[in-house]
Amino acid sequence: MTYTIKNTQDILNRLSSEDQIHCQLVFENYQNKLHLINSLLETIRDTTEKIEKRDKEEIQKIGEINDLLNGIIRINSESLVKILESYFITKYAISFSSYLNLKAKLSPFNSFLPIVSGIFSQCSEDLNISGSENIADKFQRRFYYQEEQPVINGEKICLPFYCCYNNYGHLSLQKDGEQSIKWLLHALCYCFLNTNSMPSELSTLYDQWLKEIDVKRTYIIFPGVTIKFFRNRKVNLSFSTPEHALKFWNHFELTGIAARMRTKNP
Repeated sequence: MTYTIKNTQDILNRLSSEDQIHCQLVFENYQNKLHLINSLLETIRDTTEKIEKRDKEEIQKIGEINDLLNGIIRINSESLVKILESYFITKYAISFSSYLNLKAKLSPFNSFLPIVSGIFSQCSEDLNISGSENIADKFQRRFYYQEEQPVINGEKICLPFYCCYNNYGHLSLQKDGEQSIKWLLHALCYCFLNTNSMPSELSTLYDQWLKEIDVKRTYIIFPGVTIKFFRNRKVNLSFSTPEHALKFWNHFELTGIAARMRTKNP
């Protein structure tokens, strides 16, 4: 897949006004940095022309500075890609192959549109729909073996063997556990808050779990939903009513989910 802009206006039409403003502000900051660096490069070129050819040492030093500045341009171009892609990943919970994976060498950007075009080329026209489908896929695929099959009992849902932990004096999420909890939180937010993104308070709580988890504590996800961790990797979700538990259960089709995932991905 190549990242090309077929219709600039079409890409802009698919961006919300909020997204357009954010992208433009980030790009203008990038442009300002490049303008400063290009001014320095222009000064270097002028200086080089004035130096006598026999002064090889001076020319070599200037060449090294020139290479350094061009390297800074490449770093800033990579940073632009990462900042914009991170924004869309965080806001919409979408997954896609990065622009950086398809470009061995980045040229300076004269627009943010090639980066955004690359995102849209891998997602549906509505990023919210792409995100909700991605959340369901990432959350459901965590269940595979029969011992991982969730269990619902009234207002509680048990997720056995759901987390992996580090245990160096305290409990914290391992890499696999990070992804499991991340997509569980996204699933809860989508089901009950009707949003693909995590509220800032929930992101802060998640970051805390990456460092340490208190198994003696029951954590409030948001009003009406709590989570409790256990050393045996079990995770318990508690909802305000059995109806809310059933809503989450049915929304993500958790009945027989482990068996279905084994059939889908043998």
